Amino acid sequence: MFKNWPEVSKIHCVKDAKVPLMQIKFNGISVDLPYAQLKVNYIPDNVDILNPFLLRNIDDTSWKSLSEVQANTRILQLVSYTENFQAILRCLKLLAKRQGVYGNLHGFLGGICLRVLAAYVINGILVQTYEVLEIKPNCVTLCSLVRACGRAGTVNKIGGILRFIENSDVMLDTVFFNCLIDAYGRMGSLAEMKEILVMMEKRVCKPHKITYNTMIKVYLNSGITSPAKELLDVMNKEETGSHLEELGSRKKYTLASTSMLGC
Repeated sequence: MFKNWPEVSKIHCVKDAKVPLMQIKFNGISVDLPYAQLKVNYIPDNVDILNPFLLRNIDDTSWKSLSEVQANTRILQLVSYTENFQAILRCLKLLAKRQGVYGNLHGFLGGICLRVLAAYVINGILVQTYEVLEIKPNCVTLCSLVRACGRAGTVNKIGGILRFIENSDVMLDTVFFNCLIDAYGRMGSLAEMKEILVMMEKRVCKPHKITYNTMIKVYLNSGITSPAKELLDVMNKEETGSHLEELGSRKKYTLASTSMLGC
């Protein structure tokens, strides 16, 4: 069928993949078409892919192929502004691919994660989306959400992310809290930014140089010098303590080595 279409310039079937695909280029745009075999006699043009009747007795391969299509359909039902969602998603994919940070195989956010991210940015449906997809966000995904909210200036949605974290078992790290600090700083929410240090202490996440430098920069840009100086003193003390601890460890190692040599 595609061979007769002048818009299609490339056709390649990937039969041995976990999810069988037909890869085509339509007007220069790469398109992946998953394959699924439904045990029905007739499929209407306006087929409801979420209809459980269509999924009866299908094989595992077809089930895997349809799962992502079902997820996409459900997300479209959840978002309020479909056109805005699709525009944001295109921009996210284009930016990620150009920066070389796209794809689960390379350790970055893949297609489904970017769709969830775009859906959340549109109308804050993080919890509903993950419940429908039955997947859990990791620290990298949450960090991306916080960055997006910070740049969009939607401080209320960051509160929603934090409430979601409180009721989950997601393991957070210092990088995530640095993203929070940067987001609050961009929006001028200095009180919330200051509370992040308390939150880090509760989560046993130790702030480091980037954490303090980010906060100091925000305070100085806001013309507030007193807390900036306090943070600078704390950072210098911690760096001095770490340096002394490192010297002490080296001294112990030297003494131990000397003893072993019988000197």
